[in-house]
Amino acid sequence: MTYCSPRVNNADEYTAVEVGFPSSHEPLLAPYQDGEGAMTQSVFGYVPASVIGLVLIKHGGMVDGELPAGIPAYTLPETH
Repeated sequence: MTYCSPRVNNADEYTAVEVGFPSSHEPLLAPYQDGEGAMTQSVFGYVPASVIGLVLIKHGGMVDGELPAGIPAYTLPETH
């Protein structure tokens, strides 16, 4: 991991991490964009765990995948 805090691999807990190539424009990530251009073609460094949590909540929770240690994983409730 390069754009994370702490800057070590396999930390017990991260307070900020790198996000890459979101599927759509997300204004909450804008302050962390590396360079200019389309957000869907960009990486975002040192995104705080709290911001990632807000993005997940805004978009209905996490559907699939994994998050680094310390990043809150909000998931969608199962529907029956």
